[in-house]
This record gives sequence, structure tokens and C-alpha cells, in this order.
Amino acid sequence: QTANRDATAFAVRPRLTSTADGTNPLVCWHAQGGVHARRLADAAVPWSSSATGPVSDRLFPPVGDKTITPAWAPCVQAGRLLSLAGMPAAQRLVCLDISDAAEGRLLWTARLSKEDGGEVGEPVCSLNGRGEALAFVCVRGAETELMAIRLADGQLLWRLPLDGLWPQASSTRAPAVAVAEDLVIVLADDGSVWAVDQAGSLVWARGPAASAPAPAAAAGRPALQAPAVACGTLVFCSPDGRQLTALGLRSGRVLWQFFAPARLSLVGLTRSELVAFEDGRILSLSLTDGSILASRPTPDLPLVGDPLLADGLLFWPVASQATTTDSP
Repeated sequence: QTANRDATAFAVRPRLTSTADGTNPLVCWHAQGGVHARRLADAAVPWSSSATGPVSDRLFPPVGDKTITPAWAPCVQAGRLLSLAGMPAAQRLVCLDISDAAEGRLLWTARLSKEDGGEVGEPVCSLNGRGEALAFVCVRGAETELMAIRLADGQLLWRLPLDGLWPQASSTRAPAVAVAEDLVIVLADDGSVWAVDQAGSLVWARGPAASAPAPAAAAGRPALQAPAVACGTLVFCSPDGRQLTALGLRSGRVLWQFFAPARLSLVGLTRSELVAFEDGRILSLSLTDGSILASRPTPDLPLVGDPLLADGLLFWPVASQATTTDSP
């Protein structure tokens, strides 16, 4: 458990992400005012023994600097932490070096949207075949594009327009992105799915979900959930959150579907199961056929962010404290 926090610190819903980079794996998240991190092993403030290290778990921006409000989830690859920050009309990517030696040093920032008011989706990170750390992010303005950026220096490697890849696709916000093996998976809010290789070429496409409701205005809607992948299986939630669909990663073929009476939230995948929660219960589903393996009540604590499945533990962010529970 971490120290108690004022509930107002979570006015921006935090996201959690874990990393095994370096000798001190971290749990990183966004809360109002900055990017935060704690050591995964003991929830201690990272680099707290160093004279130059942070005096709190806030990595960026410096305490007292209110010019940037983080958005979405930080992602981590090869000792780099990538954050989407700024107000909606002027969002930019921020890259920090979170290796033990650098202790969260700012490396670069980049603005991606071509015009004011363009929406930048949540970035994801991965290594390519040459061992380079890359970030992939969707930007929606006059057109919707998928971009690849090199983490070492922030250089834009390529951009792929998405609007013409499936004629019936109709997205009203920046699509969600996930990386699986050598593919980049893009999910639009009408249920369209694209698989793109890391050179920017389309591998396969799946049109809008037949049962998907028409995309609504962005205000007040739950965040679009990114797909999850394990063992060659791609799983994603329908736009209304009431259906899980599993596809073959290489083929895009439907493997199974799971329907729920209430809105589902996909937490993560292991090698054999899927963890989700809906309407006061945590579900464990078979990754093979979508059957229910286990069901248990959610912790009796107010959820203020997105749970994280890591190292066999389910992290459940709450307003008063952070707790963990065994995975179902």
C-alpha cells in the first residue's frame, strides 16, 4: 500500500503501467498535475536514496509546475517513459529517461497534431526488429493517421492515413492502439480493426462491428479501451462495452465472442486467461474459448482509475490508498 492521498489528486483518472526495465521495476501512472512512479517491489519512491532524486513519486513536470496536465496512460520501453500531456487543443508527447542513472530526465517533447483541437490517442511502445524503441500513436484531426516515432530522439518515421483503409469505417475520436509481436493493432470506436506492420503497411482489416451503435459525441463517454494480445489471440471490447471479441492475431478471424449484461472493462491477458470486470465482479475467462473460469466480487473500495494486471497481481487504484489482490 502507498501513503494515503487526497482524493482531489485523482481528478484525472489515473492509468497504471508496469515495466521490467532496469534493476528497479516501476509502477507508473497519471494523476492530476503529473506523471508518478513507485517501485513495483515495495511501493517506495524511486531513486529516493539519491541526492538528486525526486522528493516525491512525481516524475514530471517538476513540483509546482502547472503548465502541463498529463492525459491517458504513460507507456514504457527500453528505459524510456512516454506520456501524452497538455490541454486538449495543444497535446504533445513527453519522453523521460527512467533508467537508474538518469532518474527521470526529460529527453524530448513533440507536438503531433497538425492543427489546434486535433485529438491525440494514447501512445504505445515496442521494439522493432533492429532493437529500436518505437512509439505508435493515432492522431485525429481533419484526417485520422497512425504515426511511428523513434523514442531515442522523437523523430517521426512514418505516418499512415487510416480513413481510406476501410470504406465503411467511421470514427469520431482517435482510435486505440496496441502492439503485438511485429504488428500494430488499431481499434476505432465503431468496432473497425486494422493490423499494420511496423513499417507502416496494412496486413489485414476488419470492418465495423455489425451490432455496434453509431459513434456518439466524445464528451462524457468512457475512454476507448485498447485491444490486448497474448499467445496469438487479440481481444477487444465492443464500442458499447458489452461484448468481448477474440480474433486470430495473424488472420483477423473471429475465434469467440463473450456477451455481458453490463459494461465490461478489459484488464489484461495472461498466457491462458483473460481478466475483466463488470457490474461489481471480476471475471476470469478462458483465452481459448471465452468460457468463464472464475468470478469474484470486486474489492469494496471506490475505483478511480483502470486496474492493472501485472506479476500475478491485480492492482486496484482507489482514492484513499492503492491496494493489490490476487488475480482470479
